[in-house]
Amino acid sequence: MLKTKSLTTSIKHIPRDPTPILITLAKAGWQPAVLESERTFLRLAGVEDKIDFQSLRRSRDSFSRRYSAGGIAGDVFFGETDVYYLVVNPGEFFIDELGRRIVRRGSEEPYLEIGIVSSAPQEIDKKLWSFAETVETAIKESGDSKLRNMTLEWNELKSGTPRLDRITSNFDQSSSGPKFTRAKLVSQDIEAAQVLSSKANRELLVELLQAGFAREQDILSRRAKRQASIKKTLNTLNRYGLIQTEFLLECKRTRTPLTRLHDPKKLEDADVADLVCPSCGSSFGEETLSEGYTVSELGRRMARQSHWMTIWTTDLLVKLGIPEDAILWNISENGEEVDLLVEFQGRLWIFELKDREFGAGDAHPLNYRQVRYKANKAIIFTIEKVSKDAKRVFEELQREAMRSIMTRRSELPVYVEGLDKAEEVLRSEIADVSLNYARRRLVMIGETTGYDLGAVLAAKFGEAVSVDDEVDEILF
Repeated sequence: MLKTKSLTTSIKHIPRDPTPILITLAKAGWQPAVLESERTFLRLAGVEDKIDFQSLRRSRDSFSRRYSAGGIAGDVFFGETDVYYLVVNPGEFFIDELGRRIVRRGSEEPYLEIGIVSSAPQEIDKKLWSFAETVETAIKESGDSKLRNMTLEWNELKSGTPRLDRITSNFDQSSSGPKFTRAKLVSQDIEAAQVLSSKANRELLVELLQAGFAREQDILSRRAKRQASIKKTLNTLNRYGLIQTEFLLECKRTRTPLTRLHDPKKLEDADVADLVCPSCGSSFGEETLSEGYTVSELGRRMARQSHWMTIWTTDLLVKLGIPEDAILWNISENGEEVDLLVEFQGRLWIFELKDREFGAGDAHPLNYRQVRYKANKAIIFTIEKVSKDAKRVFEELQREAMRSIMTRRSELPVYVEGLDKAEEVLRSEIADVSLNYARRRLVMIGETTGYDLGAVLAAKFGEAVSVDDEVDEILF
């Protein structure tokens, strides 16, 4: 997965044309790709010594000339596993945390943005701050006396979770209105969810939930050919706290249940041992005691609304690079409930988790929820299949959206069918979002140079850029 980190700083006297800064960077061993392409252009034309870069740039009919005096300019620097970039913004525009180009009315303070896009992000912070120091030195040595003694204050640009923040700001958790839970992973829950990712473990837990209590000998006797595996399953559920051992006291003559005990030593207490069985007249201490199991509070919580799937999916998302604070659980409003909302690098996903087949009757409610929360994409995660009828419903909804000029373009949901498919599918989706975020950080360089830097990133890092990530322009 690609990782992008960016820093910004305000510069009062930043030049609209960064060419002197780029030339200084080139002398320091950095190769500005756009500047080098222009140098090659002049060399091939045979006029390298007759036209300077500033003249060449001023003569270009570009986006920057049409929309602002000077526009946004910058350059990129390519390494084997990293791409660095530098963007100078004179103030008429800025790029927000979602990568949107915002057109401002009135004068604004110029700023500089630098960043790194890396496929090997182990030391990405160190690399970025080293680049920041190099850029600051280049600015001071670029020849502008106003910049010679300045000190830059860099601030990390974070995508954050602005859409989730807007959603949660409308929820009053203290009232009887809409509710949500912030994702919170604890080791015990993660281990329990991993245990229940096994079908055999889930089925036995559900059987015990329905029974309330079952003696071990009864569980094993009903599965004569699988006693060894069932015994192993019981031990696993017990070891991870999903079930707990209890003891059933029965009348030795009629097999009538008398009481259940958590601790058989209770029968050694006179208050219990001297109690008399109403069926046979014997004392409790003389009756038959057998071992069995009930579902623990942890097991009930994991089984309730398939909460284990919520934990399992969240744990996988976090392992794949999604911050835990970018995930909401169980958003409930007006009778509608969303299993997961995930915001990552400017994109909002809605998850539907099913411990059964996802049927046609589930499709319209999910589509409504996606529209309600303005999610960019719906992800259906089922341990079985998404039915053909449900897929047809989504295809028809997509066709209707394409026919309507008032409806935002619709994508088919992402189908994750089976736990074994989840990591591959989600890794691909996260990689796509990460690449598109990097693309949006470079969009203004592409618009002022004419280079499709998104395609360059896709080719360089071997990922596919989806077509849904358009750059928005907002006037205010």
